[in-house]
Amino acid sequence: MPNLFQRVVRSISGVQSPRPWLINLLGGTATSAGETVSNINAPKVATVYACVSLISNTIASLPFRLYRETDAGNILLPGLIDDMVRKQPNKYYNSYDFRKAMMTNLLLRGNAYILPMRDGASLAGIELIDNDYVTIDTNEERVSEVLLRKSAIIRRASFEGARATSHVVAANIDTVFLLHAAPSGVNPRRLERELILAFDSGATPVVLLTKSDAVDAETIANLTEVVREVAPDVDVHGLSSRQQETLAVLHQYTSNNETIVLLGASGVGKSTLVNALVGARVQNVGEVREGDQRGRHTTVAADLVEIPSGGWLIDTPGLRALSLWTSGHGIEKAFADVFALSEKCRFRDCKHEDEPECAVQNAISTNTLSPLRLSSMKRLIAEEVALEEEQREREKASDRRGFRKPKTS
Repeated sequence: MPNLFQRVVRSISGVQSPRPWLINLLGGTATSAGETVSNINAPKVATVYACVSLISNTIASLPFRLYRETDAGNILLPGLIDDMVRKQPNKYYNSYDFRKAMMTNLLLRGNAYILPMRDGASLAGIELIDNDYVTIDTNEERVSEVLLRKSAIIRRASFEGARATSHVVAANIDTVFLLHAAPSGVNPRRLERELILAFDSGATPVVLLTKSDAVDAETIANLTEVVREVAPDVDVHGLSSRQQETLAVLHQYTSNNETIVLLGASGVGKSTLVNALVGARVQNVGEVREGDQRGRHTTVAADLVEIPSGGWLIDTPGLRALSLWTSGHGIEKAFADVFALSEKCRFRDCKHEDEPECAVQNAISTNTLSPLRLSSMKRLIAEEVALEEEQREREKASDRRGFRKPKTS
């Protein structure tokens, strides 16, 4: 383990992305899209990530101080930031979890940027910067500015288990391409979650039915109708990355130097679409399984790719879990039809169950609204309420820890 740790530390110095040192350890090759993991390499990948976790856990449990590297040697950084890293970084993270996350970022990404959180003129805490544009002051070796985040796709982090922690998938985006492979069909319940994330981000969602060359025109028309029932005001396009003429409809979104993020499950053709729009093989692609049409996670990290005609594409790994984060008005926009009907109910606090003169239930009885749509909305609202309650409980627990008396021997 000491030899591996020394090798990792030497490898990450000066690295700007997580892939190079990881690939070196695996003895393979990679492109900017990430490594292609074969069945033979899969155990190696699992082993490397297990080692990274072990290293992060070990370092997080050790005495920890921050130093600045200078020509005269390492200088201890004084002040509140160093103190917060060692004690209580913010109300959501304890010191151990924060240091573990910081070391994991350092090992896998090659950097770990810490941003002060201010409450007026005072320092309220520190947080790790995740998937944002930053300006680095090379002279002082610090983050001098985090560019204003105008939009962000944020979901609940699936890797944190029961903990209410957010995962920023992409930030500063203008359009969200929601990809669904036509041969596999459209899952309305997944699409609803994707729309909530997209609407909450502040960007404009667009649904793309990919691999249209593998089905007939009638199938595309039927799938478009399925999407319309869930998202009547959202643009829907059927296309194939193998047929350039079908991609012309996307030019309206890829101009004006705007940024587009691609979301979808593995195997829907995100990386293939990026290659087609760029006009070169800049992303690795893989085959899908014939049985269930699932992909193999060829893309393992979010990648920013420039479009020759102007603009940027963000290719993301396939997202199997789409757990919601605290929503702004995403649910209201994703279920605009249900909320519009609820305005016509007799009672303002109508639960849309067995109340008299319920416009929502009347729409269901006349087949103008699917009962699955109502039950899905209720389930997603309940999920959001539970998350907000969990966050409140964590904040209370953090406040209680701040008033605990130190143990005496």
